[in-house]
Amino acid sequence: MAAPMPSPFLIIQSDWNEALKNENGRAWITCKTVGSQGIQGELISRGAAEGITASQRFKVLSADDRSLQVSHSDPNCKCWFVCPSATFDAIHKKSVLSLDVSGGGLGVSSCVQNKLRVWETENGTVRRALEGHLGDVYTCRFFPSGVVVLSGGADMRLKIWSVENGQCAATMTGHVREDHNLFLVKCSDNR
Repeated sequence: MAAPMPSPFLIIQSDWNEALKNENGRAWITCKTVGSQGIQGELISRGAAEGITASQRFKVLSADDRSLQVSHSDPNCKCWFVCPSATFDAIHKKSVLSLDVSGGGLGVSSCVQNKLRVWETENGTVRRALEGHLGDVYTCRFFPSGVVVLSGGADMRLKIWSVENGQCAATMTGHVREDHNLFLVKCSDNR
């Protein structure tokens, strides 16, 4: 059985909503597939009458003050972006690679400095620094319970963490490539 092809995804400048407020405001956007070079484009605000235009086969499908829907034709992908209602600059000092939010008011995120953090979504207070990966942490997700985190990255290891005490409960090895995506399926005893 052949390995599934990685899905393309879109990345946008983090302050796109501020950058595109004024006429001729500009923001970058990238279409990326894991393992290949990204396609960079630009979004340009043309004022209220003309809206937002895009370059490099990107297309703005809809836009308002708080959200933006953008697609790219090759590879075919589209995404809704919603501007943040708050920003927390103290969680990470470098670019965030992965972020997930639990229903219980916690967030987990990783950055390019190999830092994995659990924080409060209301105010950005860091609750735990999860340390133990041997390289960059590319992806992190909460289990449905909101008290367990799964992470993966360049060290080709998946780690299961307790949010309550910050300890690594288990490390899974044996992958032959780094982990970029994690998907969790909710089960009755999925802690």
